[in-house]
Amino acid sequence: MENIDGRTMGTLVKRFLKATLAAVLAPAIVHAAMDADLCRVAKMKAGSAYHGCRCKAQATHVKSAGAPADDSKRDAAYLACDTALVGAYGAAESRYGSACPTNGDVDSVLADLSRCTGSGFFSSRLLNIAQRTPYGPGSDGDFQIGASRSLTDGGDGTVTDNRTGLMWEKKSWDGSIHDMGNAYSWGDGYLDGTVTTEFLATLNTPLCFAGYCDWRLPNRLELETLANFDTAMPATFPEFDSSCTPGCTILTCSCTSEGASALQYAHSSSYWSSSVLAIPAYMIPRGWGVNFNSGNDQ
Repeated sequence: MENIDGRTMGTLVKRFLKATLAAVLAPAIVHAAMDADLCRVAKMKAGSAYHGCRCKAQATHVKSAGAPADDSKRDAAYLACDTALVGAYGAAESRYGSACPTNGDVDSVLADLSRCTGSGFFSSRLLNIAQRTPYGPGSDGDFQIGASRSLTDGGDGTVTDNRTGLMWEKKSWDGSIHDMGNAYSWGDGYLDGTVTTEFLATLNTPLCFAGYCDWRLPNRLELETLANFDTAMPATFPEFDSSCTPGCTILTCSCTSEGASALQYAHSSSYWSSSVLAIPAYMIPRGWGVNFNSGNDQ
């Protein structure tokens, strides 16, 4: 059967059905897309509010004298920021459900954002070098300027600096890859010595050390944050110098130098950084190191 313009009824029916289905389905598709966008926007707003909340807490702390007692107030403010973000993410996921591009990701977002807005993020907030002994008015020990130090042993052979967000490998005295007595070359004008080809290569070979495959050498300034100028031999913090005896592992001790003699101190307490010493063009560049016998650069 044909209509007046020559098209078959079957064709008209098929086209009518397609048009009808499109009219019915399109609003549902658009609605789902809108929900996805709304969920994404809600989470972005929550993340922005979290960033502002953390910055405000840190700014308040910076304005203070930086006394250790102030840390608890700042940390309590941080916790309030965390709680607000968790609540906002939960509300968005409850409202938009499976339309949300992601669900259950608040923990990873918290970790990422807190690293970006922690104490180490603010260059104006210097770390205290831990020199508590005053040597007269105006000396560093007299002022004790900077953020107090906070280090946490991860129980897996690592120590995390809660101020900078950096995770550090502990050293042992057991002949393993982590042994403090191991010596490595930096390279001849290029960072390609055994510190890279042997040490880092081993740490970053799957399953990788402590479950992380992105271990690197710290730059000079990062390495210097481990120096404690209120002590010596080694000039570092207890988290890097505890229960260090022959045979101990990174799970039972933390070593920096053997300390059996001045010669051993001069050798085994020196550690490479990734930074290069600026020298005249006609000389071969070499890497900076830090000697934790006294905390001085090498």
